[in-house]
Amino acid sequence: MGVIDAQGRRIIVRGPAKSDTLFEIGSITKTFTGLLLADMAARGEVGLNDPAARYLPEGWRLPVRGRPITLLDLTTHRSGLPRVPSDLPLSDESNPYADYTSALMRDFLKSWVPEREPGARYEYSNLGVALLGQILARRAGTDYETLVRTRITGPLHMADTTIRSGDGDAGDDRGMRRQATPHDEFLQPVPRWSGGVMSAAGGLRSDADDMLTYLGAHLGLVLTPLKPVMDGMRVVRAEGDGPGVGMGIGWMVATTPVGAIVTHGGATGGYLSNAAFDPLRRRGVVVLANAMTQPGVDDIAIHLLTGSPVAAVPPPPPPPAIRPIIAIPPAQLDRFVGRYRLEPDQVITVFRSKDRLMIQLIGQQALPIHATAPLQFFSRIVPFDLIFHEASGKIDAVTLRQNGEDKLAPRMLAL
Repeated sequence: MGVIDAQGRRIIVRGPAKSDTLFEIGSITKTFTGLLLADMAARGEVGLNDPAARYLPEGWRLPVRGRPITLLDLTTHRSGLPRVPSDLPLSDESNPYADYTSALMRDFLKSWVPEREPGARYEYSNLGVALLGQILARRAGTDYETLVRTRITGPLHMADTTIRSGDGDAGDDRGMRRQATPHDEFLQPVPRWSGGVMSAAGGLRSDADDMLTYLGAHLGLVLTPLKPVMDGMRVVRAEGDGPGVGMGIGWMVATTPVGAIVTHGGATGGYLSNAAFDPLRRRGVVVLANAMTQPGVDDIAIHLLTGSPVAAVPPPPPPPAIRPIIAIPPAQLDRFVGRYRLEPDQVITVFRSKDRLMIQLIGQQALPIHATAPLQFFSRIVPFDLIFHEASGKIDAVTLRQNGEDKLAPRMLAL
């Protein structure tokens, strides 16, 4: 946890962490992507209201409903794009974005059907900001990581704020040794994430010292030519998530009893984070944690700026029992493949991806399922079971068991 103001910077650590211990900062990355957008707009390289499709590579398409999606729509979460693309392969369920590629993103966007006109309402979208990062990097003729380094972290001397390369280079290995071990909500160690093509939405890692430099730059406590651009980022451009919350460029602006607080939280598989600052009192706070325990860290950051109460943290729940997984030959998985009608208006689609089964509900992310019995499967990502029903040697229905409730879904006739 770190604080910066006119009196200087203070960092408080708990456990073995140090001021240069690295944490995944998750969606705080979106403020860096927003800063890139604001800076490139100030330089005349792009316009905030430019259609995003103008900067897409050849062969890419962004569907239009009413009006084109703009770059500003992408950063303010008003593009209408979903939170995540529905075609994540999830080859590694503990690292969901690792194998998501530009080609998969391109194909998803081509087939995506907007539900509403851009700007109609707020809908948080990791995909939208990831696309924005790809667009800005392409416009600048480089990759996202290099763009962040040359425009932001390099000039601010934030050497520890990077994207994990994962390619085994010496610098990355040194960083990995300084990175705090991530833990889930049960305080069990979990793998680190890698962002891949989604990095602009949540792929940066940083430490408390670097993040205080970043906040200090926004507050004018660290001198930077980016300050006028940073000031423009906190101008509210649209409504945000809930009453009293507006969206600037990359940042959320919350109305509090002491005035406006500029903030953004972050979360990955084993980390929680929050960066916030009070532009009037010129004070910034960063809180970094290497566990997904709830209620999280947002309340700590806001408490340090406004004096609001800090939520009590209950003991972590016991980890769930490890469920056995049985092997079913890929060819035998095909008997489960099909569409199942889930009343009143849903369809469970079961399909095979290589040697495993996947399920997908209309408008939702496809999820892998694992066999724990010949006719029973479960999900590791979202807690539910699927119990298939067999009659005369054929699968004719499935029961979705979730939150203590069973719902029967008969198999639909093949088209």
